[in-house]
Amino acid sequence: MIGQWDVRIVGGGGFGRIRSDESPITSRGEYQVVEVRPSFLLGASLGHKIAGPLHFSIGMHWAMLRGHDEYWIVDYKYSEADRRIHYVCVPMLAQFVFRGVHVGLGYQLGVPFSEYGTGSTYYSAFGLEDVSYNSRRLGIKKTDLGVVAEVGYHVSDHFGLSARFYHGLQNINDPIDGMTASFTRQQLCCGRLSDGTPEQGKPLKKACQCLPTRQASRLLAHFHAFTMSPVPVRCAMDTSSQLSSQAIG
Repeated sequence: MIGQWDVRIVGGGGFGRIRSDESPITSRGEYQVVEVRPSFLLGASLGHKIAGPLHFSIGMHWAMLRGHDEYWIVDYKYSEADRRIHYVCVPMLAQFVFRGVHVGLGYQLGVPFSEYGTGSTYYSAFGLEDVSYNSRRLGIKKTDLGVVAEVGYHVSDHFGLSARFYHGLQNINDPIDGMTASFTRQQLCCGRLSDGTPEQGKPLKKACQCLPTRQASRLLAHFHAFTMSPVPVRCAMDTSSQLSSQAIG
């Protein structure tokens, strides 16, 4: 907790995909296959209570996203590509928190800082040599903007679980490379490790809880017989039981 801001460490793994649209000509039997691949995110977030159950959250995450797509002509795989992009993301969410459950919705801005891809085009069916490539320049735009949704549950004061889904709203493929294919990204990650503080009004566990009166009396009587001296005792009673402190001597 920093002032009125709740600091949390966020991390998790899941799946993502880069939705590519290369405009296949379906009348000729062309189609695309877009598959999901493992992804992850790691970072930190700041939360602030606005009013009642309404909270505001802003964070900074490192998100890794992978994608795989194939281009088919009838039953012949013409080409395939694998892409991996690393982003610095800044999500901003409005969250509703109620009894440990939180639901959030907002926007996320992403800036890529690393990209890598491999691909192959299979010309062998046409009597030509197949072509393969790998590159660290995928022609990705410098920014990405999309919507993000999150739902989670605080298991304890310092740990919670959540699922977060991101859907890109813009084409991240820069047409400056001469390619007009449209790329958008999607990512679903689960898991969260938080280091926050209890919500206001949430009771803390007492460090000392009294035994029922009869058991406490027996235990103290044995202790008194062993020490041969009076033992004044004061216990921190649970307010729900309305028990009073007692002394045995």
